[in-house]
Amino acid sequence: MEPTSNTTLAVVSGQYLEGSQSLRFTATSAGTVQAYSPYVTATPGKTYVARIPVRIGTAGAGKKFTARLLFYPATGSSLATFNYSVNPSSTSTGWSANNYPAVSAVAPEGGVRMRIALIAEGLAAGESVNIDDVYLGEAPQITGNLYPYSVQSMESGISEWQSSGTTLATLTWGSGTRYDGTRCLGIQANSVGFQYARPTTYVPVTAGKEYVGEFWVYSSVATSADLLVTWHNDTGTEVGRLTSTRTLSGGAWGYMIGVQVAPQGATQARIWCRPTSTAIGDTFYLDEVALKPAPNPQGNLLTYDEYSTESTLPSWTWTDATYDRVYYTSSITDGRYTLSVTPTSKTTVSGALDRLVPVTAGQTYQLRTMILRHNPTSEVISLTGRVRVDWFDDSGAMVQADVPDQFYSVTGSVAYSGMLVAETRTCPVGATRARVGVEIDHSTSLADFYYVDQIQLYPSDPLYTLNANNGIGAVTLRINYQPPPSATAITIRRVDADGSLTPLRGYGQEYDRAPYTTSPVVVEDYEAPLGSRIWYVAEWYNSSGVLVARLQTQIITAPVLADGDYVWFKSPGLPAMNVMVMMETAVKWDRSARSSALTIVGRRNPVQITDVRGGRTGSLSILIWDEPSQTLFDQLLDPGLPVLIQAMPGYGLPGNLYVSVGDSSTESVVNVANDEGWRWTLAVSEIDRPEGGLQGSAAGTWQDVMDTNVDWGAVDATFANWAQVLTNE
Repeated sequence: MEPTSNTTLAVVSGQYLEGSQSLRFTATSAGTVQAYSPYVTATPGKTYVARIPVRIGTAGAGKKFTARLLFYPATGSSLATFNYSVNPSSTSTGWSANNYPAVSAVAPEGGVRMRIALIAEGLAAGESVNIDDVYLGEAPQITGNLYPYSVQSMESGISEWQSSGTTLATLTWGSGTRYDGTRCLGIQANSVGFQYARPTTYVPVTAGKEYVGEFWVYSSVATSADLLVTWHNDTGTEVGRLTSTRTLSGGAWGYMIGVQVAPQGATQARIWCRPTSTAIGDTFYLDEVALKPAPNPQGNLLTYDEYSTESTLPSWTWTDATYDRVYYTSSITDGRYTLSVTPTSKTTVSGALDRLVPVTAGQTYQLRTMILRHNPTSEVISLTGRVRVDWFDDSGAMVQADVPDQFYSVTGSVAYSGMLVAETRTCPVGATRARVGVEIDHSTSLADFYYVDQIQLYPSDPLYTLNANNGIGAVTLRINYQPPPSATAITIRRVDADGSLTPLRGYGQEYDRAPYTTSPVVVEDYEAPLGSRIWYVAEWYNSSGVLVARLQTQIITAPVLADGDYVWFKSPGLPAMNVMVMMETAVKWDRSARSSALTIVGRRNPVQITDVRGGRTGSLSILIWDEPSQTLFDQLLDPGLPVLIQAMPGYGLPGNLYVSVGDSSTESVVNVANDEGWRWTLAVSEIDRPEGGLQGSAAGTWQDVMDTNVDWGAVDATFANWAQVLTNE
């Protein structure tokens, strides 16, 4: 601090608020002492607040303390000065909240430096005061608040507030009971019934836009209070009113909130606090007042209350559960209230918002929500949930029911644990309404209740797309989801009907902790068992190997063959060689024994030594009826690589049969040289699934690239990577 004349500064031990020391101001002679802080950086247009707690050493009348906030240009004298003064009690000594002068102001244009000063008047010669826990910083303005900090928090006084009503309440400036900071607005009842307090000014609003009014109110008695927002046109005429009522407990702070769309004609608004007194002299306190645009995420088709359950409980239909609106705040939920869901049985509980939300056919939408569970035990328990979107027409008739993505699950022993779940769906033709829903698997969980919050439905690019292509016998998975920036590796696996997990082959690599740079990621799965119900899971990891994100798809039916007499012969790494052929006969398998009998001297019977029986070997007979397929099949066998045989379910072959092809022979079926039709006889041995990535694609050819791009520059401009070139994505 920089003292002025008549002021001596000293750091002293004891008499502190924080730490173990404080700063003492001593008057050289009777009169005024003052000192200035060092300069700190300011940003023009931002609101700053300064608080200087003062400790009085000697009681006496005539003392006055002023907090001064000054703004400066880069060089030169001050641009603006703001003061606020307090006159402490003539009988008080020590630290008192009433001795905390606080001043707030907006940094003016050009104000890039600031500092504060304390001015203490009325001190006797040799008399001292102490300061400690001094604060200068950006005002903790409620995000979006249309009122200035001076109205929101009353730290610098209540001149911007007034009482209004038949019998005016008395407004006071208090500090003994406050919700935040050091000051609040006091409302003392002069009559029984409604008591009013409102800012002296309006704030601008836009008709048709949703707004939130909120404040904290303290009551000395058990009663009720109203939060009012009055909407006015340009002339000040009221064109609408929001009223939100809650019960107040005596001797406690209560949070009040109201949400409403500004009505037609509204251009300005004002917030009111209207507690109900039960007797003359009842006291109420008001703090943290805000009127702000509803913090509903941009593009959300749901109202703010449907998104966050803040002021009212939207109408839901829940199966095997009850629901309510409860007060709950956390770092991962929005606002101060949330939708509470309590299961009534051990099953999958499901809920859907009753309101059907207008949508547009052909548009893709994302539904996402935060689900939390409460753990009443010290055990590790699960949270398992997902969302769903069903589609309806104008009459309310269902057009298409959702096949939801797979359940997401997290486990932990903490009291509260949550996860964000989402899916994207495209509105089908004929649908004009969407019903959003949540499903929670409570069949085995020990959670006693759940919270659902931050529900959003908005136009979006798909998180992923799945396409089963019967022509090439593959499922194409395109992942558009953007994981956190820390993701450096990715694993993508197919989940088969029996629950087994198989990593997918990418171009030149398997997606098993494969390097990840950016999305989209395009994968062709040629090994999905024909006609089976499958889904996929993608997981991202950071450089330390920690899982940072997971995406799970809905169930899809793998490609099928129209004629069950045909099978696919595929090269797991060279999909362009894949070909359909006809099976002539069922496979006859042999399995060699791995055992021997040893004759032991002195024993009647030999000792048998055994090992796992050998894999299946056999002979296949297939038929090919056209020249291109005959050529392609011959090329498939050329490199001697493993082959995947896929048949439709019920044909007598496993879903995926990997074989090594030994000797082969071919002959004409019709014994006429110029007629198509060949029989192949193959010696095969069953093997395990080979590892490795893909080379090329069956979905496109170089001719496709040439047909759609005039030169390499066009290829480079169109496709971000080789995977997109190969799949023409």
